[in-house]
Order: sequence, then C-alpha cells, then structure tokens
Amino acid sequence: MSNSPYKKIHVVINPASGKNEPIINVLNDVFHQYDDIDWSVSVTKKFGDATEQAREAAEQWLKGTGYKVISTTSKPDGVLIRITGSGDTPPKSDLVDAIQETGQREIHVILEVIPAQIEEFTVQ
Repeated sequence: MSNSPYKKIHVVINPASGKNEPIINVLNDVFHQYDDIDWSVSVTKKFGDATEQAREAAEQWLKGTGYKVISTTSKPDGVLIRITGSGDTPPKSDLVDAIQETGQREIHVILEVIPAQIEEFTVQ
C-alpha cells in the first residue's frame, strides 16, 4: 500500500497509560504497509517529558535567530514557553510544526516573548 494522507507520523508512547502490552511491533506492522510514511517514536518516562519536548521544539524553532528559550513550564491548560531576544521571531507555524514533530497534536501554547535590549559601547 501507499499514498497515506500523512507523510510523517510521530507516536508518543506513555508506558504509564493503557494496557501492559508491547506496542512497537504493532506500530511497525501497521506503518510497514505504507512505503511513503516516515514514522518515529518517543517514549515519555516521567512527568515533565512533554514539557521538555516542547522546549526542544522551541529551541529548534529559534535556532539561528537572535532568540533563546529561557524556560518552559507545564500548565494545567498547556505549556508556557518563555523566550528572549531581539528582532522578529520566526513564523509561529514553524513552532507548530516543530511541536507536532514531537508527537504533540493538541496542546495549548502560551508564548511569552521578552524583548532584549542590546547596547554596544566602547570603553577607552
């Protein structure tokens, strides 16, 4: 088979949830039917793993810009990402893509942008 509506699929496995049954072989059997799907898996091990994945996605999103991630915090309604820097932030759609690549599909993101004022001077 081929022509899946999705070209990339990322599965997040939470061992603390669901039945105590192997899943990797099942996923391999299902995705092996489609030769055009690039699939990957990540496993959450403890509270905060999803927040860390959001941090990594934000760092990837900001790579090569004048911004950096200050913190990521889990909230009851999603995740708070604090960044600081100067200039324009990259398109938010790129952050959405980076978060979705971690397997997060529906997550409320609160993005706090803290502007940095950069001053240069010479001491003589």
